[in-house]
Amino acid sequence: MNKIPVVQVIGLGYAFLVAEFRTVLRVCWLPALLIAGADYLTRRYSLFYVGEAESVATLAISYLVLISGLFVVLLNSAIMMTGMVRHALRLPLTPGSFYFPFGPMERRMFRALTLLALGLFFALSFLSVISAQLFTLAGVDMTQPPETQTPGAGALFVSLTLLLLFIAVFVAALRIGFLLAPVVVAEGKGLARSFQLSNGNFWRILAVLLVAILPLGLTIGFVQLALITATAGQDILTEPSQSVQGIVESVAAAQPVLWAALNFASTVLAVGLIYPIAAFAYGTITTRKTASEL
Repeated sequence: MNKIPVVQVIGLGYAFLVAEFRTVLRVCWLPALLIAGADYLTRRYSLFYVGEAESVATLAISYLVLISGLFVVLLNSAIMMTGMVRHALRLPLTPGSFYFPFGPMERRMFRALTLLALGLFFALSFLSVISAQLFTLAGVDMTQPPETQTPGAGALFVSLTLLLLFIAVFVAALRIGFLLAPVVVAEGKGLARSFQLSNGNFWRILAVLLVAILPLGLTIGFVQLALITATAGQDILTEPSQSVQGIVESVAAAQPVLWAALNFASTVLAVGLIYPIAAFAYGTITTRKTASEL
């Protein structure tokens, strides 16, 4: 099995993003706009309609809003991922400035993403449920704060076991998710093939993602920090009562248009970088010719 050349695929990914940015924007602008819009509407709903005391009907509506938002994200992500991988592998795209196909390939991508999301949800939910049961069996009182209890050998064993299980879920999700888009586009297959194809490349996949995303992530983080301090002041970062989620929610509510614009730009840049990199990595693993060799 071929190994992923970490430096080469990262270089190809950034070169692709710069050289093909007009195509990246053509493929991603509408799906990214819909994702930013869904995020905006979900936040507005949470801000104005979700309170501490909720009825059964309100909870049902909240779950419906959450599921609808997730549906929009998965659907539009499938369209962007398919388009980016197709272009990176030099497969034809539909012409025109308006790019929003939903043919058989996009539907396969959507199904694969939905299965991956459901698998992660059920795996993490299962671990969360059994963790409480295991800690209770180990003698930990779950109704009391951890600092008031003395951990024993049983609690330590349970903690290590759960840590290994969470690591296993993370490894499986990364192995499946990284090559899923090119596997769907190039082979019409899904999660099992993506997992099998990434065998022996986990650490290289992790290195590729960390190194490739780090500059983009730092840039987006600095912009978010600047927006937070400009909106709420620098003191909000040092207030002990403010959580990270609370800070983000307050700033997003105060500057909804700017926050949505930042989400839009982040989505376009991330998709235009990560999925071509995945396509080039797929090409090296399968000895398929990449765009740079055509």
